[in-house]
Amino acid sequence: MEWQAWCILHSFPFLIMSLLHIGIDVSKARLSIAARSLRGEKLFSVNNTPAGIRALTQKYSTSDCRFILESTGRFHILPAYLLSQKGYDVRVVNPLAAKRYIQASIRKRKTDPADASALAHMGAVDQKLPTPFAQGKREIRIRNMMGLLSSLERQIQSLNRMLGSYAEFQEQLALQQSPAEKGLIDATRTLRLQKEHLAQEIQDLILEDERSKKCVELACTIPGISPLTSSLLCHLLDQQCAHPKQWIAFVGFDIAERASGTWTGRGKLSKRGNAYLRKRLFSAAWGAVMNDASFRAYYDSLKEKGHSHREALVIIARKQLRILFSVLKNHTPFSSNECRFS
Repeated sequence: MEWQAWCILHSFPFLIMSLLHIGIDVSKARLSIAARSLRGEKLFSVNNTPAGIRALTQKYSTSDCRFILESTGRFHILPAYLLSQKGYDVRVVNPLAAKRYIQASIRKRKTDPADASALAHMGAVDQKLPTPFAQGKREIRIRNMMGLLSSLERQIQSLNRMLGSYAEFQEQLALQQSPAEKGLIDATRTLRLQKEHLAQEIQDLILEDERSKKCVELACTIPGISPLTSSLLCHLLDQQCAHPKQWIAFVGFDIAERASGTWTGRGKLSKRGNAYLRKRLFSAAWGAVMNDASFRAYYDSLKEKGHSHREALVIIARKQLRILFSVLKNHTPFSSNECRFS
């Protein structure tokens, strides 16, 4: 037995980095937990509440375990935050990265305990786990407000389309609007106003950080990039990245290649990044085309080469990210005279 244990430890040296790997499958109400060590695995569950997480921390010390959670909207935030505040090593993994471990079971089990067990296994064997969770309340608040802003924008767009179509029909028949219909229009107008207030609050929170404030000032010199988009970019993009391609991939503007043998398909955007940031950059690209002569000329040249309107704007958005990378790296405002459009 001692010889077998020695072989296991030396064949998989990364296992000894932490003797206990705890996978947590997160739902709104419950946390399914699998605690895995060289001695075996223990399955149990607790409530996804401060009290339930406090009971979990009483079972294990901070020095001998690592928690692995799958990113699940906002429901993983509470356990990740409370555990990290207690000093635990917490890793929040992308669902796409965890999927291959969850689907690896021969019997194809799809239960919460099985998913937790797969996450614990991932923590034990995967040497490319994300960095430890380190978000504070300010960071969590900004992310939560961004999610609310994104949802609110979608709902307002949907309401505007519905009310616009309805108003057009009424106009064709010369029908008068009822008080309730007018109230709906006023309510939508109020929602748009509150959306602007929310966007301003997000900017104000980001600008509380002096480093972010300087970054935003530089980003705003790039045509098409609004103060809100500048704030989001400077807050979300990792400025320790070595190449702008990493930023392009983060927002999902990288190209997913499709090839097999001698066949090569047409590449498509991966869209595996921050969807809201991608939307803001797409709008920023169109804003640059509409308000800057250099970007307009670049857009026209792309159209002449056969690119569609959407493809041209994606190329320009990628260009804006590269420009932003250079601007922040060199700490100098954007200058169209120094920028090459090709």
